[in-house]
Amino acid sequence: MSYSESTKELVPFFRKLADDIETLSISPDKIMLAGQMYMMWKYNTSPSKDEITEKDAQLYLMTGWYIWQQVEEQKNINLEPEVLRG
Repeated sequence: MSYSESTKELVPFFRKLADDIETLSISPDKIMLAGQMYMMWKYNTSPSKDEITEKDAQLYLMTGWYIWQQVEEQKNINLEPEVLRG
């Protein structure tokens, strides 16, 4: 298999994405996209979609729920008046 230049760009992309997530320097919307990408990757690379374990199903659901909660919380913070944020 031969890799193209655009394929080679994946390494720095994912490295920066991981760094941004770790340092919380990424917007909630981008976190949600990264979470969706993660869940899609996990689902598509599972050995058999018919054999997804209960634990994996819970992981998918909980990851999606956690990301949704974080996005909603960030939206609420952004809606607060400046005075209340301190």
